[in-house]
Amino acid sequence: MKTKYFIFLAVWISSVFNFYVAEAQYNDRCEVIKDKFSPAQLKDMKRADNFITSGDVFMQEVKAIELEVFSLQESLPTLSKKEKKEAEKKAKELKQEALVKLIDATKTGEKGYDIRFNVMRQKLEELSKASNESDKNKQAKKAIYDGNLKIVEARDIINKLTDRDDYDYISNQVKNAKLLKLESINILLDVICLYIDCNPKEIVVHSNENNVAENTNNNNLNNQNSNDKQTNNSGNVKTKKAYIYFTVQIIAVKNPLPNIKVDDLYKGSKNITASYHDNLWKYMVGRFDNYDDARIFQEGIGRDSFVVAIKDGERINIVDAINETKE
Repeated sequence: MKTKYFIFLAVWISSVFNFYVAEAQYNDRCEVIKDKFSPAQLKDMKRADNFITSGDVFMQEVKAIELEVFSLQESLPTLSKKEKKEAEKKAKELKQEALVKLIDATKTGEKGYDIRFNVMRQKLEELSKASNESDKNKQAKKAIYDGNLKIVEARDIINKLTDRDDYDYISNQVKNAKLLKLESINILLDVICLYIDCNPKEIVVHSNENNVAENTNNNNLNNQNSNDKQTNNSGNVKTKKAYIYFTVQIIAVKNPLPNIKVDDLYKGSKNITASYHDNLWKYMVGRFDNYDDARIFQEGIGRDSFVVAIKDGERINIVDAINETKE
């Protein structure tokens, strides 16, 4: 019984932790680019945060009740007939109480996520209208479409729930709806970060086995460029120019791909790398010193691929990268 209890507790803690990680990543990126939002948008984002925080408070109360119900159910085999009947009655009452709080938590949190989504969509539309980069604008349009689909799907999940549904079923469906809303917001924020430098950290986590030598050379080059300063013959200190390169992102997925799947992404000889940020594994191929070469290579790959710029291991705005490499 204790083992099952701790397993249940571990699963619950894990799910809560995942939500908090997603929230933390969202907050980190918004903190970097908050000066790009209007005062009205910032006010709406703060209002959204208040709704989501209130929903989380209700949800913690729900989880506490769930643990109590689970404990009662696990104790049933050890109880007398009379005690068992009382425990079952108590568990039923607690589930009803948890259901009421769960609905309150869901409705409150939903308001916050809807406001967040609307702010991100508004900002993305603004950036798209102000930009003449067709690739980014195309991605912005697709992100808004995909995000809206997830919002509608989340609403459908909630609207189809009834008081006749099993509590565990309702709990899982509510969790699914919340994840869909988080995904919809992150879809928009990903593309916003293409227009605005969100400065996410790039970490190479995978490469083709056929390109170990190329990886080694790239690592050596990165190590050389990690020295921020060097001294000239006159004794003056001069700043060493940052290393910028362009690469082509070919896919972004929730879970890391096995090597056999990675190899299927691209059949050429160039290096494949991946980085994890914004809750996604993003796979990239090639390394080019200028944008034009990367663009030509990207057109050959097609699909939903696009060019990104890396500066000292971090993604930067593509326009800034082009300008800096021309200097």
